[in-house]
Amino acid sequence: MRKAKFVVLCLLAVLLLTTVATEAEVYMTNTAHGMTGTTTVRLVIPSSYTVEIPASLPISYGAESTPMTIGVSSMHIGSNQAVKIAVDSARGKLLQTGGRGAIPYVLLCDGAEFGSKAYTEVGQTQLSFDITLEDWYSADAGEYTGTVTFQVSVVNREVGQ
Repeated sequence: MRKAKFVVLCLLAVLLLTTVATEAEVYMTNTAHGMTGTTTVRLVIPSSYTVEIPASLPISYGAESTPMTIGVSSMHIGSNQAVKIAVDSARGKLLQTGGRGAIPYVLLCDGAEFGSKAYTEVGQTQLSFDITLEDWYSADAGEYTGTVTFQVSVVNREVGQ
């Protein structure tokens, strides 16, 4: 059992070392004082981040505005970069299951249609999923579902951010 643990620890150490120095080149030169050499080491640190977007959003009947929080809870990116969360469209429709009904909605941030948000540090953004009372009351009874598609990417930081 001890040997197995030792082997696993050795393998982990090798993996960690190969992550630190991903590329090395050695150049040797013959001089009057013997051989000298230089080594070029290349290191790549990948961007990493954790984005929080709800997997589902229950909406109560008649609710004109349902809060939805999105954000970045951790990030390790370049100093000239930001984590961008964008939505395909702020407007959409919830479609009736097994029927022809549809309820339009709009995704808002601070009263304006949400398009995207670039995070240069960890933080959250409060959105609201809005449905008008008129649309609620004109909808047929039944179950309605829809999908909001978010896109997440690392982008160059805008001037002034």
